[in-house]
Amino acid sequence: MTTIYLIRHAEAEGNLYRRIHGQYDSLVTRRGYKQIGALKKRFADVSIDAVYSSDLTRTRLTAAAIYKNHGLDAILTPALREVNMGVWEDTPWGEVERFEPDKLDAFNNDPTRWRVDGAESFLDLRQRMTREIEKIAACHNGQTVAIFSHGSAIRAFASGVMNVSPQEIRRVPHCDNTAVARLVADGGTTTFDYYGDNSHLPEEYSTFAHQKWWRENTTFDSTNIRFVPFDLSENVPLYLEYRAEACDAHGPCDAMAGVWLESARRHAQEHSRAVSLALIGDTPVGAIELATKEGALDNVGVIEFFYMTGSHRKTGIAVQLLGQAVSVYRTLGRERLRVAVSAHNERAYWFCAKYGFEKVREEDGPNGRHDILEMNIALGGKNLYDII
Repeated sequence: MTTIYLIRHAEAEGNLYRRIHGQYDSLVTRRGYKQIGALKKRFADVSIDAVYSSDLTRTRLTAAAIYKNHGLDAILTPALREVNMGVWEDTPWGEVERFEPDKLDAFNNDPTRWRVDGAESFLDLRQRMTREIEKIAACHNGQTVAIFSHGSAIRAFASGVMNVSPQEIRRVPHCDNTAVARLVADGGTTTFDYYGDNSHLPEEYSTFAHQKWWRENTTFDSTNIRFVPFDLSENVPLYLEYRAEACDAHGPCDAMAGVWLESARRHAQEHSRAVSLALIGDTPVGAIELATKEGALDNVGVIEFFYMTGSHRKTGIAVQLLGQAVSVYRTLGRERLRVAVSAHNERAYWFCAKYGFEKVREEDGPNGRHDILEMNIALGGKNLYDII
């Protein structure tokens, strides 16, 4: 008999930025590190003989909550990875909601009908997870092991153990980040003692406490953003409206329309996603502009302009614009994001600090002093595990 703790990874960028991260590698968020700390306390006095983990960064980091505290090494394997999402990888959920609703409905309600180019099938995923967990159990008869994997991968495996058909997948609950299941494997029979337990997380640490999609009987999330290139020929008035409002709200400015527009057109020529309009459905909710040629020698990605419409501020969705910047700049090999914040813009300071930006220097400009803030986006940094 083998006792297995099956644990979902801590909150990662895909969860926060509302982007599809199957086997796309991504970092753990600040809330995710708090979840890892809570998981470490939960297992401090639990005897563990071995730790297995998906080899993706978010699971490896989460696994450190147990193996570092128990004097063990993590055994990494791609067999415990999340489902391969094919061409959907790193796409905003709002994009597939808008343009591929039938496929998204299949993914959520009958994954055997889900077909996306390059993607792994649900049955292949379930077989992969089942085979690996059964192999681990056989190698540790009479012992207790911890296994770290991913949300859809765990649900697929659990559906087999619970004898739930793919057409009834909604009967298998989603798991919060770092939620724990305990199961017993004994002679070819596997049963759950409990599943999806997040009792170690106070409400402020829980990802699900800050989201609603998982408890609603719907395929769609009304807070998911999609992005399109900002049309700087026909949509100039809207772009200038956003720039002027941001300027008025955050500091003094003169007649800058020509400068803003010239800069935006240059940035749009430099990269197809450099100037993006953010939408929920077909409703504009903000914009982000990236200066992709700046900072390249320092491996830095520069955010030139970041804007949310008034009705969508303080709703928790602006971070998805940050996710768009990470998506663009990580593809370009940049290791940090940089943004200039006016010294008197307290709201922007609060937002940047919340999501991991730190001040690196000050600069004087025509509109007064700006602080230059940067955030790490590099995978596999040498200090990756120091915070745990």
